[in-house]
Amino acid sequence: AATVTDLKGETTYTFVLKRNGKTRGSIKFTTELDLAGAIKVTADDDWYSILQAGQDGDVFAFMPGEYAAYATEGGTAFSGITLSKSISIKAAKSTDRPVFSGFNFKLEAGVSLDLLNVVFDGNKHSDQFIVYAADGDIDHLNISGCEISNYVKGFFYINVAAVINNITIDNCLIHDIECSGGDFFDSRKGGYNTFNLTNTTIYRSAAKRDVFRYDDASGSVSAASVINVDHCTFAEVGNGAANYRIFYVRFKGNSISFTNNVVADFNNARGFSEQKNTAVPTFEGNYYFNTENLVKIADGNTQAIQCFDSKGTVLSESPFKNAADADYTVTNDDISYLKAGDPRWIK
Repeated sequence: AATVTDLKGETTYTFVLKRNGKTRGSIKFTTELDLAGAIKVTADDDWYSILQAGQDGDVFAFMPGEYAAYATEGGTAFSGITLSKSISIKAAKSTDRPVFSGFNFKLEAGVSLDLLNVVFDGNKHSDQFIVYAADGDIDHLNISGCEISNYVKGFFYINVAAVINNITIDNCLIHDIECSGGDFFDSRKGGYNTFNLTNTTIYRSAAKRDVFRYDDASGSVSAASVINVDHCTFAEVGNGAANYRIFYVRFKGNSISFTNNVVADFNNARGFSEQKNTAVPTFEGNYYFNTENLVKIADGNTQAIQCFDSKGTVLSESPFKNAADADYTVTNDDISYLKAGDPRWIK
């Protein structure tokens, strides 16, 4: 007998038995999916109830399939999943992600949420993707490798006295979030300490609203707010020629960095910000195409914009292969060489 360790999950192996240099037998087999202790969930399960019954620290690995909002036992279709425990939701197979549609998340007091390699289609859900519903401190919100789209109001909403220690959104595609009745990343009565938005593409969103809205709730909650936006691609975000901006940040003592990004088709009148309480961002390595009021003020604009990216590079033509079809593959040699924007588009 022999014990063989360190085999990979869902991998086909061939074992060969030899004696005196001759093959005496062989067998081929495929290892089972390695869920690393996660709870396996399939589209045939009552996954709605499974998530709601989750306990702190549970990790749910969803098999490939479609997970749409459906009528609960009482006959009423649910539009949101309320979580009272901190859980993780991930794809069982990162190459074949589960697709969720038609609902959002409502997080109760102290609830952290991890989302990894899953697809969320709001299907024109009327609310934000994530809504914080109760006061209190929260450790984190981590979203990685996800695609999130089609929520009408915005991405997240903090309208309670809740402070999230760390928000990380990395390696995601976020698109077609209209922001009707709310801003994109929207914090009103609460806040966060650190928000890292990295290696992510946001497109066709925040049509006539702010990208980052962070009201000053420092009278009721305490936060040391740092926003870092790095290696992201923005296309048709805030493209409404309206009186909105990228950063509407008024929480006291805020700090912002905006580095190595590619921004295209942004023409809002207030540029990065005209708010005196918004920290002047640290700018470095950014590229701009068809953007007004980000590098300099547009002719005829009377807004009192407080900051510009004077070091940013202005492009005379689109750096993308086919923006109309959301193909943001970079065709600009300088951007490719310096690897600005979301890395997924550098070929």
